[in-house]
Amino acid sequence: MRAGRQEGLFLAFCFAAASAIPFLPEAAQARFAAYGLGAPPLLMLAISAVAGTAAIWSLRRGGFFAPAPGTGLGTALRWATALASIMVLVDLLSPFPEGINVAWPEAWLFYPAIAVAAEAALHLVPLALVFAATGRVWPSILAAALAEPVLQTALAAGLPGWQRALVAGQVFLIALVGLALFRRHGIAALTALRVVYYLWWHLLWGAARLPLLYGGP
Repeated sequence: MRAGRQEGLFLAFCFAAASAIPFLPEAAQARFAAYGLGAPPLLMLAISAVAGTAAIWSLRRGGFFAPAPGTGLGTALRWATALASIMVLVDLLSPFPEGINVAWPEAWLFYPAIAVAAEAALHLVPLALVFAATGRVWPSILAAALAEPVLQTALAAGLPGWQRALVAGQVFLIALVGLALFRRHGIAALTALRVVYYLWWHLLWGAARLPLLYGGP
């Protein structure tokens, strides 16, 4: 990987995400801020840009990456589609709460933007910290992949135990796949996995599930 290319690409993603924030209505911005303990969305993305870029730089300098041919985008698409399909099936069998998704049309800006902040906070920074401390690739990936399942399990406290376990396992698998893609193909593949997953689960199914499961508009 060419020096600085991954950092520059991640900064471009952060800039694009920040550009979407002014177009979000107040309620969507408040929901965005809730994921950052109340910090304004633009501040969250600024912190994500600095922390995520520093994490990629540290990983690159430490020899984390093992570049492989191709972009990894096709693999990310297939994994995201398969994993989202599992969650749709679970939702059909035992529906998740009605209001889990941001509504259209703001959802089309909200989810790509929150994906960038999520990758920085939940994957890039933990991965860089553990790798800097251990110098070991797969223990670092496994440790970093645990951050989001722990958070999601806490957020899903009202769900039945089997559903919480399934959500945690699903999120852990997404993290493992994403970080493996990141090591081999870079930040675009990692981000694409989350964005495509969000496309299926939060955007397309998020709109379809309301009339199908709850009789909404």
